[in-house]
Amino acid sequence: MAQSIDKPLFFQRWFIRAYNDRKKVELNCKALHILFWALGPDVYAKVFSCESAKKVWDRIEVIHEGTNDVKETKIGLLNLEYENFKMNPKEEIKGMFNRFSTVVNQLKGFRKEILEDKLVRNLIYSLPESWIARIQLPLKLKMLGPTAQNMAQRKKKTTIPPEIHA
Repeated sequence: MAQSIDKPLFFQRWFIRAYNDRKKVELNCKALHILFWALGPDVYAKVFSCESAKKVWDRIEVIHEGTNDVKETKIGLLNLEYENFKMNPKEEIKGMFNRFSTVVNQLKGFRKEILEDKLVRNLIYSLPESWIARIQLPLKLKMLGPTAQNMAQRKKKTTIPPEIHA
């Protein structure tokens, strides 16, 4: 008699467990499907053998970001590159700014925020001596106020080109 009571209870537990397992399997299959379709062929080849979406996600994370030690090393190297950033000889300002933006964006990708005034200061310090004079005059005029800026603009307008003097 005790066996007949246990069977239905066991069956109910088994059925509930099987139903929950089936739902988990369905959700895992959906997640795997979405992940596999979103991946490129090179990354797909590295993760297709994983059995669960969680394992796929963890492997993708390691592929793209690396382990924590690798992340810390990358952040350290990017910080060093940011702090020692200089404009290369014979490099155009656009190329230098693109390199600078790449370093800053990579740091931001690792959730390392840099204040805007520090970015500007580092960018200005990275310029060679020949560029400093081009930057100092507008900054000095800005610090002197609007009257100095107006005088500088009037002086530019009233200068006579050298062709007219001849």
